[in-house]
Amino acid sequence: QLMLSKSEENVLISESLGQEGPDSTKRARDTGQRRPLPVDVFAQISNWWFVAILEFLETTSKEHSAGTIARRIGVPKANVEIALRQLTELGIIEPDKRRLTRLKKTASAQVILSHVPNDSLRKYHSQLLEKGKEALYFQSPGQKVIGSMTIACDPLDVVEIERRWVEFRKNLESFIEQGKNRTAVYSAVFEYFSLTKENEA
Repeated sequence: QLMLSKSEENVLISESLGQEGPDSTKRARDTGQRRPLPVDVFAQISNWWFVAILEFLETTSKEHSAGTIARRIGVPKANVEIALRQLTELGIIEPDKRRLTRLKKTASAQVILSHVPNDSLRKYHSQLLEKGKEALYFQSPGQKVIGSMTIACDPLDVVEIERRWVEFRKNLESFIEQGKNRTAVYSAVFEYFSLTKENEA
């Protein structure tokens, strides 16, 4: 696992994955603490639709069959069937005993991965950026929010900018989770990066 200091951590996926050991599910749900996800486990579920499937389980949909999920998130049914099987085997989802046609996540903990270069992390974010490009062309203005900012800055402010983004993300997440008609799954991608090369000595 990548167990790093606070300054080296980066929130990847919120309210989707992350439990360790037989007792961690209850601890995560009761305390709301973030649980690290082993890198080798994340590598198995790093395609974007795995997280989309997990969040679909949080929608108001009463039907969680592979066919329904495939139709809603736009991937082949076979992909969904494989994903559901892997997520179940990894202990990340389970049948909802109270609602027989539904599945549920076994923990509400958050995933925290690091800034250390990681192919699975790069793959996941690259796929989300591609989905964002699709939305740019094929979703109507009423379906999406698009914006950008280019600005001169102090490179040393990156740490504070990340802190403010995490704070903003938490506030936005709290607002979204209050929705009473959560019928869809959305993704928000934040990337703050340099457009200039470093000054040469």
